[in-house]
Amino acid sequence: MKVFISSTYKDLIDYRAAAIRAVEGTNYQASKMEVFGARSDEPTVACLKEVEESDLFIGIYALRYGFVPEGSDISITEMEYAQAKKMGIKIYCFILDEENHPWLTKWIEDEPGKSKLEDFKKQIQKAHCCDYFTTPDDLRAK
Repeated sequence: MKVFISSTYKDLIDYRAAAIRAVEGTNYQASKMEVFGARSDEPTVACLKEVEESDLFIGIYALRYGFVPEGSDISITEMEYAQAKKMGIKIYCFILDEENHPWLTKWIEDEPGKSKLEDFKKQIQKAHCCDYFTTPDDLRAK
């Protein structure tokens, strides 16, 4: 089974590593941007192809909306989620527990990303039973 792990990157490196360890510890294959390597595809196309080839989607969301490609209204992270939903892939979402875990201010996005992220998280929470995480170990356990 191939599991796509979606999130912003720099702010969630340790969290992604924890999720990857958890997935690979079950003998599933983690599909992750860290090992995409050189490709002829444009980055957005490469990510969406990886989502399409996956059996399960894990979304990890904190306080960054992420990169919005030129000509798009939504981030690559939101595009990945939308693609998984469109393909009928099982989706599991994990959201930072902001009230119980401090976060570095350099990883908190300003407007317009802040509002887009809030709208995106509301959409996710309406569509799925989400779980909330604090530390990388907490996320890995969930």
